[in-house]
Amino acid sequence: MNRTILMVMAIGLSLAACSPKPSQMNVKPDAPLDNTRWKMVKIDGISVFPQLEKDAFIQFNKENMQYRGNAGCNNFTGGYTVDGKKIKLQGGAMTRMMCPSPGMDVENIFSKAMSTIDNYQITGDHLILRSGNKAVAEFDALYLN
Repeated sequence: MNRTILMVMAIGLSLAACSPKPSQMNVKPDAPLDNTRWKMVKIDGISVFPQLEKDAFIQFNKENMQYRGNAGCNNFTGGYTVDGKKIKLQGGAMTRMMCPSPGMDVENIFSKAMSTIDNYQITGDHLILRSGNKAVAEFDALYLN
């Protein structure tokens, strides 16, 4: 009898050790930095945006090491380098259409913030572009085919 109980307990413990932990069950893998359209959800602490002409986003293309996006009204593009979690956005260009305020205010904050970025963090579908330890801009992933 004791042997049977011990065997059942040993099998139960073995199965429990192999099953996923509750903290692992709903964890999404991190989205890739490149080939993902990152929609801006927060910039300089602001998470509620006025009506913008277009959704603000950034997208990285690893093949040609170029980024492109929209700051809410105007398109921008440039090169970038990545070394681990360090990132440097280089030589950007932006169209210069005039947009109604307060959209231009958000775009101006976005444009200035992009020049300070030096590292990033991706957790699941969320990208944080940082300057040192300060979160400058935050984005959520919209996947491309």
